[in-house]
Amino acid sequence: MKPHSPLWAMLGAAALLAAQPNSAHGASDARSWRPATNTALEFGIVRAALTDFDGATISLRRQHGEHAVWRLGFELGATRQRIDVVESTPGPINTPALTHTDDFSINAQLTRLTFPWPERRLRPWAGLALGGGSRREAREEHLPGIDISSSEHGPRVYLATLAGVEYSLSTRIAVHAQYGQGVQYTRRRDAGHVMYYNEQASNGSSSDWQLYSTGARFGLAVFY
Repeated sequence: MKPHSPLWAMLGAAALLAAQPNSAHGASDARSWRPATNTALEFGIVRAALTDFDGATISLRRQHGEHAVWRLGFELGATRQRIDVVESTPGPINTPALTHTDDFSINAQLTRLTFPWPERRLRPWAGLALGGGSRREAREEHLPGIDISSSEHGPRVYLATLAGVEYSLSTRIAVHAQYGQGVQYTRRRDAGHVMYYNEQASNGSSSDWQLYSTGARFGLAVFY
């Protein structure tokens, strides 16, 4: 069986259940499970712990109209590291080694979800996600007799189709699962300098297209 077959089986079973006539659900679940508000925060669930969702530091969800839901995720990350080491060697001279690393990234994703049956407790949905961002990474190393610096930066954009199912625990809380396939374009520019007796420099750029899977993701929506 393929790795994601259990998830597709679950989504398919949920779609079949949700597609049953209203009369089949009326006896056991006549109430509406439409969320109490149009706005929610979404979180990922990984190993029974809450985390970010869709790679976003914060993910906001907003209902527009009867069936349409928009989800916006935004992520900002930055790392700055300074390592200064002095190695003791036999003799009167110690060997200093310095490593400086800076990493900065920003990403955003806008997703449009369609819920065919928004009032049911078990709600399958389909979606389309558009996202992108930029990352810059720089590194410097200063060793005895040699200096090395390198940097890499560039944007990426992607488009993904999604399918999922949501189950309401109450009108304020729902859990959901999703899976998707997408295409991504990435462009990178690289630069490097090496100072060792004389200076050597290198510059280049690369770009690539990639078909990818978003993988199975589980989440929690809290309506407020």
